[in-house]
Order: sequence, then structure tokens, then C-alpha cells
Amino acid sequence: MSKPTDVEENNPPGETTSLLPETRDSLDLQHKLERLMLIPRIKDISITKFSKIFLECAALPIFFVLTFSAMAFGEKITIWSRKYQSYNIPLVYSIIGIILFCYLFDAQRWKSRFGKNLRTLLLSTLFLAVSLMSIFVSVDHPYFSLCTFTVLLPVWLYACRYIFFRRKSREVYVSWLSGPLFVTGLIVIAIWVYWTTRDRMNQWNPKTKIIYSEESQCIPDFSSYPECLNSTTNQSCFSIEVKNGIRDISYEKGCDEKCAAVYDECFHSFVLWAWPLVAGTSLIFLSFASAFLIPEEEEIGKSLKPSSFIKMWIMLLFGMWVAACVSGVGARLTESLIFFVFSLVLSGILLVIGAMNLQETTQQAQEKVTESYDDFLDMMESLVILFAPIPLTIYLALSFLNQGVRKVMVFRSSSRTEVKGCFTDVTSNQINGMKSWNWVKVIKNSIFCGAVYLTLFVFIGQFTNVFLSWLIESTKDMTLTVVTILMFIVGIMLFLLPPVPGFPIYLTSGIILVNSGLPQLGLMGSICYTISFALLLKISACTIQQKIIGERMCDSISVRQMVGINSQPMRAAKLVLSEPKFSVGKIMCLVGLPDWPTSVLCGVMRLDLIPVILATLPVVIVIVPVVLTGTFIYLDSLPEQDEAYPWAATALGVCVSTSAVIQVATLTSATYIVERTMSERKLEVDGLELDTEVEEADEYLNSETQSFYEINSWDKLSRGSKSLLIMALFSMILSVHTVLLFESRCFVEYELTYTITEHLGGNVLNFLKPLGWVAIISFCLSYMCMFAFNHGAKVGVVAGTKSGSQVSQLLYSPYCTEHS
Repeated sequence: MSKPTDVEENNPPGETTSLLPETRDSLDLQHKLERLMLIPRIKDISITKFSKIFLECAALPIFFVLTFSAMAFGEKITIWSRKYQSYNIPLVYSIIGIILFCYLFDAQRWKSRFGKNLRTLLLSTLFLAVSLMSIFVSVDHPYFSLCTFTVLLPVWLYACRYIFFRRKSREVYVSWLSGPLFVTGLIVIAIWVYWTTRDRMNQWNPKTKIIYSEESQCIPDFSSYPECLNSTTNQSCFSIEVKNGIRDISYEKGCDEKCAAVYDECFHSFVLWAWPLVAGTSLIFLSFASAFLIPEEEEIGKSLKPSSFIKMWIMLLFGMWVAACVSGVGARLTESLIFFVFSLVLSGILLVIGAMNLQETTQQAQEKVTESYDDFLDMMESLVILFAPIPLTIYLALSFLNQGVRKVMVFRSSSRTEVKGCFTDVTSNQINGMKSWNWVKVIKNSIFCGAVYLTLFVFIGQFTNVFLSWLIESTKDMTLTVVTILMFIVGIMLFLLPPVPGFPIYLTSGIILVNSGLPQLGLMGSICYTISFALLLKISACTIQQKIIGERMCDSISVRQMVGINSQPMRAAKLVLSEPKFSVGKIMCLVGLPDWPTSVLCGVMRLDLIPVILATLPVVIVIVPVVLTGTFIYLDSLPEQDEAYPWAATALGVCVSTSAVIQVATLTSATYIVERTMSERKLEVDGLELDTEVEEADEYLNSETQSFYEINSWDKLSRGSKSLLIMALFSMILSVHTVLLFESRCFVEYELTYTITEHLGGNVLNFLKPLGWVAIISFCLSYMCMFAFNHGAKVGVVAGTKSGSQVSQLLYSPYCTEHS
């Protein structure tokens, strides 16, 4: 890949230089590769700058690869970190202490030579402490070093810009990074490939798995492989021998490579081996991310879309997931991949934030959100109050301490006007902004969000497992015909509940029906039978939702309101669904959007049933991996003496990942189609006739809501009403955080393959632990307080619009009653 010379780089805009045919062909090839997303868009810079930035990009990967990979000192560092792991807690305290000291004493404002030197010393110490902590934490979480490297990479690059390219703006510097980062990533991966192919003992196989696990001092698990345990020595039946400086595995009689599975829970070995590969992947990811920050001066820049980049990386990470699962390292793969993806996203965000004028961008974003998403802001305020009371309290305490330090004027970094009040200027402005909130609305929304979270994601999620496990236990001795009829009835009932998705129904079918059909139909026959049943169940549920609920109840204003018939997304979906042909958009909406509102909307629109059902049939791509997931859950849970499917665990990992990707992809595609319809066919969407009855009902509801909040503003409430609201909010926060922070102490660990008799002692209430009862009681108390407040508030609204009442006088202040 050719790089331009300094003469070419300094040409004035609009002027071109004559290029040799070879150079022109090379640039055309580069542009083609960029359009295909095979390489990132690379900014034309001089060889000198390219080389200097390449060395900056390579410095951090070299340090981390030498420290954490099996190519260098990874095994020795792992042993050393296990030995000194006890120093991890003091390191964490040191890191927190340095960060707090820099924040409280405004380190970013130090201007004197002493202050600058002290700041440099503190930041260097912080970097060293974080590096050591990543080493120690990697003992229990081997992926932590990878995540640390990925997040530190943009921070390191901005530090290099500050040292070597201080006169260049951050935007210009970031636009230079794509080429050096991409080349660095390719070199790291190429070196790793050469290392793995040079020697068989550097490849991933049972021998290397045993060697890395043994040298990392992982504890083998013989529970599933008792034959791999030497009963005499109480050690494994294999050992590491060194012959002529080469490590090899010596097996005892009756012991072979399958005994490497005793280290399936040891993820250190795979991370040690694959560390350079994943690090190179991080570098290439950041090279593509920085490429999108290059100004779009050419047509090639306008043709590159971040959506294509995101899709490509989703498929790449999915491929890595499947490959690792097939390689037999899926034990902690899900957790590791989630954290790695999170670190990639965070790294990309840090890169983008560093390249922006943060203050100007934040102000523009706030103005845009305030203008267009007022209701969204109200909900965000409620979510902050519900989920972030602990961080808010810590933030206020730190701001108070910071202001106290400023008043002492230790480093004289603050002016006299900045030390008035208990909090810093920034925090004081934020508090003043919070005072202007509609607190009655915020508290009611917070309680509503808490109730939705606990009901859908906790109580229904947890107790559905118990119910379905009871169903599995009850049907295990029934014939396939009886089980099919029962599952059909239960499935239809669940599908008719608006909040219940199809995922748990398909998953349970994969467990129950395969269990019942295995003796008669065999494994493949049972799987095909279950997939056909799940598809039939889905089609039947959609038919009932469309013809009975949608068409028969389309005269009900409440049903049409529940569907949101007049909302812009539903009107766009209506436009897509009413298309006569089987378009991709119509199919994706029927497959990807939530079952209940979509099918009911089709009924309200009185669409023909047969075309809708035919367009729904591709939902089988969603059903198949979920049913297979349930099937492999059942096969993997079989007792060891009956187990004939040793590959079930690996297949389960692949099916779980496939299900997750397809579920997200279909929902994202359907959402994208609706949004694209709203923007590209806006005139058609706006031209659709509004449901006047629903519009009038919405206007009446909005006027009632507005009257409610006008009469029930915070300053007009009596102490009794305020106490009810505060008690309701406090109880909901207690319930949510009890489950959020201590979920394992609230509910007994319970899986679909468990039984109430064996795992809960025959009593379903044993599923709840003491903290679980605390969460439920707090939830009920919050609901009762909210019910009491709403009852009194509604009476107050009536009193405010008519002539007053004794109840409003009890619940409201004299000002409110007189005003009414």
C-alpha cells in the first residue's frame, strides 16, 4: 500500500498531481478494498508521520503481548500473579485514592511547575497501578487483561499526541490513526500466526491446553471424568515431561487426550494462547472506528456507512464465538465475549469523545433532545432517580468535599467566586435544574418503570422458569399426543398475554416435546416434530390475535389505544403491512416486531389473513435455533450413566449464540424498516387517516393528565401526600436494588431442568430467599402507597374541576383547596 510523499500531502486543495499508472492502479485498488470494508479508509500522510504514529500504536501492544500471552512471559506472569494476588486489594484502594485526590484537589488546574510534576507522577503511578491490577485480576478473570488493553489503547494514543503532536488538533491526529492501527493489528496477528504454525506445541490442541492449564496452576475438575484421576496419587493421569527442551504430555495406561476436558473450566489456557489474536482484532476495530472520523472530502468517504461496519463486526465476533465453542472452550466464553464487546464499544466511545469538542457537542445534543424528545427526557429523569440513587449520593458527597478543598485554597486553583455554596458550580447548576423537574410526574414514572422492570425481567422471568419446570416434570411420563395438546393450550394462553414473547415457549417446547418424542421418533424426528409444532403454535396464536382480538375488538377504543394506532411507528408499520406484495419489509415486521401488537394491528386494519400468515412463515428462522437450544439443554442434563450425547454442551453454546444473534438481528431489522419508512415515506405516513375516536380519547386523556399535574404539583401537596409519594418511591428503590445487587440472595438458583420436588423440597415458596421476600414486600408496599396517593389525587382533580370535597382537604394543603 503506497503512501503519498510530503509534496503530494502539501498540495493546495483542488490541485492534482500527475500519478504514475502503477500508483493510480494502487489507489484504485485501495478504494475498492475500502468500499468492501476489507480495509479502513486511510488518510494520506507522509511516511515520516506514518512511521512515528506506527511506533506509538505498537508500543502498548508490545508491552501487553509480552506480559500476557504465551508467546512471551504470559505463563510466568500468571504464576507470579497467583503468588502475589493478595496485593490486589491494596492496589484497588491506591487507584481509588489517586483518582479521588486528583478530583478533590483539581489536578487538571495545577499550573505551577511543582503541580505539573506532581500530576505527572500521580498519572504515572496510576498507570502502573492499573497495569498491576489487571495482572492480578486476570487470575480470576483472564479476559480482564484484554479488556484493559482495549480500553487503555485510545487513552495511550491521546497521551502520545499530547507528547509528540501537541500542536496538532485531536481531530487531525485521530484522522491519521486508521492506517498505523490497521498495519499494527495485521502485524500482531501475522506474528501470532507464524508462531502457531512454527511448532505443533504452539497450536491449540489437547496437549497445549493441558500444558497452559498446568503451568497456570488451574485446578482440574474430575467430576465428569473420574477415569482421568489416578486413585493412587490422587492426581491426574497425565504429566508434563521436558525432552531436549521441548515440553510434551506423558499419559498413563488407559488415559488419553480426552482427559484434557478436566480443564474445560480453566479459561486461562485459551486466553494465554489467543491473546495476540484478540489484541490484533482490537487494533483493527479501532482502525475502522477512527476511519469514520476522517472528513468526507472524497466520494469514497460518503459511501462508507457505520451500519455496514457494525454488521461486519457483529458477524466477525459471532464467528469467533462459534469457533471457540467448537474448539471446546465455551465454559466461560459468554461472559468473556460480553466483556470484550463492551470494552470495544467503550474504547470506540473514548476515541470519538477525544476527537470532539465535547462542550460544544454536549450543548448541541442537549438542545436537540430538549426540543424533540421532551417525554423521553422525563422518562430518563425517572430512570436516574430509580436506578442511580447510590451513584448520585456519592457524586454529591464528592462535590461537597471538592468544594470544601477549594475553600481552603490548597493549590489556589480556584477563584474566589467559585467557592460559594456547599457544592461546586457544576453540581449547583445541576441541582437547580433538578428543582425545576415535575417531581410528582418523575416519582410516578420511577415507580412505573420499577414495576415494569420487576414484573417483566425479574418476577415473570424467575417464576416462569419454575412454572415451566413444573410443566416439564408433570408431562415427562405422558404420551406425546397428550403432551402436545397440553403444550398447545399453555402456549396459546401465554401468547395471548401481551408481555410474553415467544422465546420461552419455543425453548420449553424443545425440552418437553423432544423428551416425550425421543423414544418414538428418535432425536432428529423429535426435533423436526417440535419445530413444526412451534411454527403451528405461532401461526395459530397470530390467527387468534388478528381475527378474534384485532377484528372482533377493533370497535373497542381501549384496544386501539393499547396498540398505539395513531403513533408514528404504528402508522409506518401499518403502511408496510398493507403492502400487497411479500416485500422484505413486510416479512421482517411480521417476524421481528413484538407478536401481540403486530398481529392485533393486522386485525384492526382488517388485512386478509392468508397473506399475513404466509408472510409470517419465515419466523421459522427464529424458531429453529431456540428449539435446538431447548433440545440441547435437555440432552446436556441427562445423567452421566444415560448420556449418549457428549457433544450436546458444545452444540448448546453454538445454538445459544445463534439464537441471540437472530433475535437481535430480526428485531433490529424490523425497527430499521419502520424508522426508514417514517423518514423516506413521511408524506405517505402523515397522509394516513387518523383514528378520530382514539385521537379524541388521547386528547381527553392528555387533558386529564395535564389537569392532574397542575392541581397536584409538588408545592401544592400536603405533607400526607408527599409522605405517600416518598414512601412509595423509597419502597420501589429498595425492591429494585435488592434484586439488582443481590439477585443470587433473593432467589434460589433454578433451571428449567430442575424439579420442585428435588430442588425446592416440594414447596414452590422455597424458591424465595429472605431478601426475595424483602423485595416482594417492598414492591407491594410501594404499590399500596401509590394506590392511596392516586385515589386521593383523583378525588382532588374532581374537586379542582368542580366544587371541592372533604377528601381533598385531608390530602391536600389549604392552598390547593382554595385554588380549586
